[in-house]
Amino acid sequence: MTAAELTKVLNREGVLSSGKFRWAIVVKDARNVYGRTDLLVVPKAGTGQQWVDASRVKLPGRSS
Repeated sequence: MTAAELTKVLNREGVLSSGKFRWAIVVKDARNVYGRTDLLVVPKAGTGQQWVDASRVKLPGRSS
């Protein structure tokens, strides 16, 4: 992902998946690390933040 593409996902709402669990999240930051894309996400309800692999996040209008 280029820097311009990374900035397009900032502040977008989506869903983080892990097994059978799903969380509504907001993307706060993005980075390329060792050939993969990570997103810093925060839950829409609750507290905390976590860097996750972008493939675990579904954003409307974006495949992956």
